[in-house]
Amino acid sequence: MRKLIIIILLLFGIALTAFAKTVKDDMRFYYTKPTRTATVDSLLNGDATEVKIPSKVQKGLRVYDVTGIGWYAFWECKRLKSVEIPNSVEYIGDYAFTYCTNLESIEIPGSVTKIEDSAITDCPSLKSIAVDKENKVYDSRGNCNAIIETATNALVTGCQSTVIPNSVTEIGSHAFSGCSTLESVEIPNSVTEIGYKAYENCDGLESVEIPNSVKSLGVYAFRGCKRLKSVKIPNSIRYIIAVFVNCPSLENVELPNSLYEIDSAFAGCKSLKNIQIPNSVKEIGEYAFENCTSLASIEIPDSVKEIGSFAFYNTALESVVIPNSVKEIGEYAFGECAKLKSARVPKDCKLDNHVFPDTCEVVFY
Repeated sequence: MRKLIIIILLLFGIALTAFAKTVKDDMRFYYTKPTRTATVDSLLNGDATEVKIPSKVQKGLRVYDVTGIGWYAFWECKRLKSVEIPNSVEYIGDYAFTYCTNLESIEIPGSVTKIEDSAITDCPSLKSIAVDKENKVYDSRGNCNAIIETATNALVTGCQSTVIPNSVTEIGSHAFSGCSTLESVEIPNSVTEIGYKAYENCDGLESVEIPNSVKSLGVYAFRGCKRLKSVKIPNSIRYIIAVFVNCPSLENVELPNSLYEIDSAFAGCKSLKNIQIPNSVKEIGEYAFENCTSLASIEIPDSVKEIGSFAFYNTALESVVIPNSVKEIGEYAFGECAKLKSARVPKDCKLDNHVFPDTCEVVFY
């Protein structure tokens, strides 16, 4: 009887070993014993151009279902061109495919129920995105080359070939982040929100027109778009917070009369020479125009009540008139403005430390 058990165990082990040989790519997994599931931890062969993730893996005498692609699993796999994801995978973690600069295509199987916002970013060669028609959580409606969350109509991930369907209501966080080959974008009137870092570092974008349907622009939505030259912001927007930071080519900006606050919005926009602030604006917040080194003139409307710290730090302003409506100016608001020679300030305005450079003549009225 003992010999029979040993023989059965040996045969079982041989069967498992034979099964394990179906794993073609050199990947590290981490395992969850109670559920007998495995998650891709990393790709050990950084030179791989094609990867097929197995649906099952063996560890010892146990077989585990591969149900997840973990955080950073394929981070900076710069030679990777295609990946085959099995129908066992349910979860794709943050940064799973970030900086896969040669990744050209990806297909999401029907089994996937959760894709983190930053799962597929900074993949400038990505041209083809598809979701299996059996997937009940995500879709690629109309062959749009994007991943859309079906229940919310939020576009989760896009690429250079994406055509945004007019049923999409939100362009999600990181949706096109790092898509440096994206040259133009048409945002349909169905979209009401553009999320955090949605178009960050889209170096090929030169202009963008945001429709009136959009009511919210996420922080860093267009940060680092190096070629962006012009933008028109609709009347539906009330706040612009760090949206266009470090867009060095931005020259023309049309602000709406609905705008209430500008905060860190255009910091580092070195080509911005002038901008008309509408008289709806109540606050020019911190770092609003910091390091706008070409900004030579500004007219602050009577609606503004507060100017934040570093708001016009290191700009090319030569003179400035602060209206009576302004009650407080934060520290270094006009600091390092080497060309600023004169400033007129209401006598009841509260000034923080080092608001103006020492070379500037400040006249209170």
